[in-house]
Amino acid sequence: MKKPTRKEKLLYWFDSKMSGGSLGLIKMLTIVTAITAAALAVVLHIVGAFTGEGDAFNIELWDSFVTVVNSWLPYYEDGWIGYRVFMTIGGVFGLLVTSILIGIIATAIEEKMDSLKKGNVAVLEENHIVVLGFKAGEYSLIQELVYGAEKRPCCIVVASEANREEMEDAIRDNVKCPKNVRILCRSINIFDPRTLERCSLSTCRTVLISPTDNERTIRLLLAVTKILQDAPEREIRAIAVLSQNDYQIPPPVIEEYGVLLLHTEGTIARIIAHSCTQPGLSQTMMEMFHFEGSEMHIISLPGTEGLTFEELLFRVDDAFPIGICKGKEIFLNPEPGMKLEAGDRLLVFCEESDSAKFTDAQELPPMEPIPPYQGAKNAGRLVIVGCNEFLSTILSELPENVASVTLADVEKPFRDEVLKAAAQRETPLSVTFFEKNAAELSALEELARMAEHIVILSDHNRPDDEADLRSIFTIMTLRHIRKRFRLAFNITAEMRRENNQNLLIPDSDTEFVVSSNMSALFLAQLSESPELIKAFNELLTNEGNEVYLKTAEELHCVGKRSVLELRRRLLPQRYVMIGYMTAEDFHCFFELSLGDTVTLKPEDKLIVIGEN
Repeated sequence: MKKPTRKEKLLYWFDSKMSGGSLGLIKMLTIVTAITAAALAVVLHIVGAFTGEGDAFNIELWDSFVTVVNSWLPYYEDGWIGYRVFMTIGGVFGLLVTSILIGIIATAIEEKMDSLKKGNVAVLEENHIVVLGFKAGEYSLIQELVYGAEKRPCCIVVASEANREEMEDAIRDNVKCPKNVRILCRSINIFDPRTLERCSLSTCRTVLISPTDNERTIRLLLAVTKILQDAPEREIRAIAVLSQNDYQIPPPVIEEYGVLLLHTEGTIARIIAHSCTQPGLSQTMMEMFHFEGSEMHIISLPGTEGLTFEELLFRVDDAFPIGICKGKEIFLNPEPGMKLEAGDRLLVFCEESDSAKFTDAQELPPMEPIPPYQGAKNAGRLVIVGCNEFLSTILSELPENVASVTLADVEKPFRDEVLKAAAQRETPLSVTFFEKNAAELSALEELARMAEHIVILSDHNRPDDEADLRSIFTIMTLRHIRKRFRLAFNITAEMRRENNQNLLIPDSDTEFVVSSNMSALFLAQLSESPELIKAFNELLTNEGNEVYLKTAEELHCVGKRSVLELRRRLLPQRYVMIGYMTAEDFHCFFELSLGDTVTLKPEDKLIVIGEN
């Protein structure tokens, strides 16, 4: 191998210094300036010594240094001719040095400004909330955290690979942020523990992983736990939602690092399955897990120790008792005879944690026997347009009053799986495959004429925006068909992104299920009350208690009745009430006292928790 020449070595050294950044350039320029000033003083001193015109060396050194630094050019009267010539050379060199220095400083300031714009400054907050991941168009999580802060000071740090300015502009335009809440954005590699430390995870209150795919969620959890292992003395929660159980983190790891992992596999499918024949259920779920209004609270209510759950239902006012907490265990809708023992707490559904009041016992009049639950009326024919991994779960979770379903745009390779899911139901379900292309107007008209409920599933093999756009066109076409032929069917549509849903004009007969919205609500609630994780896991799975909309007719609650009477009538049917919904406009009522009276029509819905 040929050895590099001295010139090549010099060029290599120069390139290395030039690439060292602004500070390295300033150091090199300072050295060059000092050497030039010294060399100029030496030359002046030597020449002046021969001509007899020179001054003392220290004077010549100072003049040379000032000339180079200030780019000063001497006047004609200043000294002898040699002095003026050499000082002019030094002044020209100083002009070059000054220009380079100004350029270096300007570049350094620009680099610093760019760094600040990207959000590379470390966060020095404490007790803040860190949100990892940001997607333009999805703001439910941040907005819910703002609502959850209420009037207390709160700092929310949003970290993502996205540009900081773009994040700040998007959040500013779409999130209502009061003065007590500060939102800081940081543009970093959120999968790198070293850059994550800039968000000060070791001093935060909670780390929330914004709804995303399972693989990204697990990678983020691993990066977070690596940082949290260095802060064992702080109770920091890392909370995430997994849509499928593909990844199982060992329980010891979850407990050691304070990870809260909410598995929502099938949750969206179940909401779609029940919403399509119970219009208003997805809206109810949104309001139930929303910070504005009522939500679940775990409270200690003085005077309730030793009482049974049945007695608590009749004596707790301004809140709906829905469960009992014994240590770390939560019993939703427990047996009426379960007692609230010393150290136990009450799970209630109300507006504020201090809303619940304990009233004096009163003598209750006898109540006529409640007939056994007969089940809902036949729901009518259901049509499902589209196919994804949710379809089999939707068919298995459809209410028992759905007897037949027509499936459109289901490719033949998936039909056996669909038929198998339908065959595993406890109640029979007739499945018919629609062979025509549902994208054609004539085919949609044919489907609309036979349906009382239509479900539109998103194509998960397409990008989010493209899939949502196809769903939007289908919804608009079905609305036109419904209006043109004066048909009566409701539409339940799965959407992928929140901002795409907002493109459609609201319609009382169209209901949307947005998975990212629901996950954001769950995360925000758990950030304030992590111990509710077990209650959420039960409500959002098909094991145990779930949220249902039951008509007043099927629960034998038609007419004018007090809230206390409704609780008493629902108890033998093993349901606990959390509110009711009017059939005309799907308006939900949750803030009710024991003495409030409501007039329920047969088609009005009671919002209840129970096992179906």
